[in-house]
Amino acid sequence: MLPTISSLTPLNFLWLAVFSLLAFSVQAQKDNSPKCSCYVTAGDVAAYFLYHRFHDFRSIASDPDDDFHISPANITNTEDSGTEPVTSSFFSSETFTNDWDIQTWTQNATASEPVLMVNSAQNVYIARDNATSATYLTLRTSRPSTFQSVSELDSVQTNFFYTSVRIRARITGVEGAVAGLFTYADDDNESDIEILTQDPLSDLRATNQPGVDKNGNEIPSASTDAALPGSNHRNGSLAEWNDYRLDWLPEKSEWFLNGVSAVNKTYGIPRKPSKFVMNMWGDGGEWSGNMTIGGVAMLEVQWVDMVFNISGVGKRKSMGCETVCNIDGVKNVGYPEVVGTTMSSAARLQDCASIFGWVLVVGTTLLLWY
Repeated sequence: MLPTISSLTPLNFLWLAVFSLLAFSVQAQKDNSPKCSCYVTAGDVAAYFLYHRFHDFRSIASDPDDDFHISPANITNTEDSGTEPVTSSFFSSETFTNDWDIQTWTQNATASEPVLMVNSAQNVYIARDNATSATYLTLRTSRPSTFQSVSELDSVQTNFFYTSVRIRARITGVEGAVAGLFTYADDDNESDIEILTQDPLSDLRATNQPGVDKNGNEIPSASTDAALPGSNHRNGSLAEWNDYRLDWLPEKSEWFLNGVSAVNKTYGIPRKPSKFVMNMWGDGGEWSGNMTIGGVAMLEVQWVDMVFNISGVGKRKSMGCETVCNIDGVKNVGYPEVVGTTMSSAARLQDCASIFGWVLVVGTTLLLWY
């Protein structure tokens, strides 16, 4: 359900105004939405955010010697250092590097994760759809005989503090890989969308960490398996293009598939500023599965559309929320549409303070409502 201005509650405005106070003074990038001063999402409970960012990989310009029709060669046994160069000039441009960081770390093998993992920039590339000529981002994992070659993109920004993020993606390839789309601060503050290629093609896993207790026992409320809902339910698969959505809110985490709510959780809601991560990996363990030598799997992404608030100490140039915009149900994805106008959040903050008890400790970014 798309909210309207009349649906704005005092608590909604309190939350928004508090984050206005906490936001950095750095000018936020507001892609395709110059008229918007804040953003609202569709759902059972309307959520409000100060920032919007749209990452569109559908029309990336070709390199002079590469039109993206041919994928980079798979990593071989001798390429185990993770030092391979980026696959096109796009990945060294400010358009990309201002927002994303290609990872090159390694993870040693253990008894439960028996295959060495090595991240490589050669596994991150732009591909082109031969039928439509549109481009898309690809994160690849493959299995040489001595290790698993994997890929990961981390957001440069690491202070997201509540977000609603949508990703149009598909996952293809052999068993033994995991596609991850998640927010991450540490192992106890993480919200995951995970698709395992060894699972049925209509399933994904929605998880708030930690997934195990201090004794190593699984916490049942941490992870939930979800099936692809909507018109493609059981007739399609995650190997087709689908829209994934993760809402990290103060009172709950919620996962959506193709616009339909699939999972709600109040367990393990992250409480620390976080980054956003996309990766494709495998470690040979029981959970991810053990990929056959020579196997390949891909996470392919058309776009990432997100609204968010941030943590930090400082002031925004404007605390106002005079122009509220939708990001859901819009004519063109990534282009928010104006819902209407309202009074400033500063005025609403004064109203809210008289209705709700609240404490704001700016130095530690502590928010308490009662």
